[in-house]
Amino acid sequence: MWKRIAMVGTTVGAVVVAGLAVAAPASASSYVTINTNGTAAGRGYFDSNGEHFTACDLKTDGYGVQIDWYVVSNPSNSGSVRDGTGNDGVCVDQNASIAEGKAVDYRVCLTDSGSEIACTAYVRDTA
Repeated sequence: MWKRIAMVGTTVGAVVVAGLAVAAPASASSYVTINTNGTAAGRGYFDSNGEHFTACDLKTDGYGVQIDWYVVSNPSNSGSVRDGTGNDGVCVDQNASIAEGKAVDYRVCLTDSGSEIACTAYVRDTA
């Protein structure tokens, strides 16, 4: 059975929450959406509060969703998290170990049987 992706697009969003105390560092969260045929197929979230990456499969289309990430100043500090269970309403979370203030790049990919078939560009955020 051949699967086709007619169009792959991306959406990037960010929400920034600043701490109320003067000494508290800012906490940022961002996400990247990968689309097929004009609708969201998957979304990858990064939450700098605890350095969590969350992959969510949003479309029942036979594809999984994977986040690939790495720390810009230390690319060997990297990982990936995959939601390959379909659009079941359950996302997959990974608690990464990234030092505060370090830049991190991540992207979201569609997967077919574990192989990446289409990916967004990398997005930069800060732990």
